[in-house]
Amino acid sequence: MKGHALCAVCLALVAQPLMAMKQRLPTSFAQNLPGPLFIHIPKTAGTSIWEAMGPKYTDSNRYPEVPFFCMKHNPPAVDHVPDSWAIVRDPCDRLVSEFIWASRLAWFRKYEQKNPGVNLTNGLNCDVFNAWVSTVMQLYKNESSLEDCHLIPQWCYASKVDKLLPLDAQLEDRIHKMDSRLSYVKLPHRNEDPSSVKKAVGCGCLTPENLKAVQDHFFVDFRNLRSVLGESKWAPKDMDDPALVAQHNSTCAAFYRGGKVAWERKK
Repeated sequence: MKGHALCAVCLALVAQPLMAMKQRLPTSFAQNLPGPLFIHIPKTAGTSIWEAMGPKYTDSNRYPEVPFFCMKHNPPAVDHVPDSWAIVRDPCDRLVSEFIWASRLAWFRKYEQKNPGVNLTNGLNCDVFNAWVSTVMQLYKNESSLEDCHLIPQWCYASKVDKLLPLDAQLEDRIHKMDSRLSYVKLPHRNEDPSSVKKAVGCGCLTPENLKAVQDHFFVDFRNLRSVLGESKWAPKDMDDPALVAQHNSTCAAFYRGGKVAWERKK
């Protein structure tokens, strides 16, 4: 009987995360917060926006999400989110910001087991950046939630949003002009990556192989966000090639966990 009781407890524990995932996809979503819905794209100043919009603000359970787990972020929306907006930034700037942020966390040290070049003994430099890029670009293919979903292309979120704003010095003013319902928003001082590191590390020091990997991974960002961000100096030169466009159309159509498809858009 004890064995049966233990099994029942095990099943209950397994069922809890499954129920939590179902609860993240309710049939009717909370609409009790004022103003347009801000969709937080990881590493685009979203935490500052949340802070500015008040302690009760959340975008959780307000639209159907792709059902896989991010620690502090929501996965991309399944479909278009009405009355919504988001912030986007240059894909290379976002990648460098992620590199600097991740280097402060424990998981960064685990990469050295896969690639000895991801070593912080001599600080953050081009060699470490290249080693990290080559490592995470490979790991992402099997784990879409890598680095708390910070490596998911922005377009997977932005393509479901009504309005997009660039991350720049005029962001607060742009928010006010975009929607009068957000006229109260006052942005806190945004955390800036150390200027010394930004000068030393960037897509300009990537090897041709790693730059190509970054251009492929963020192809949909370079191509589809240029109307908001302008042309990136690191964008692939042939991104309007119909064959390449078709090849990358499936970027946001599936997400992976443990090397297996965790979610795939129905055709």
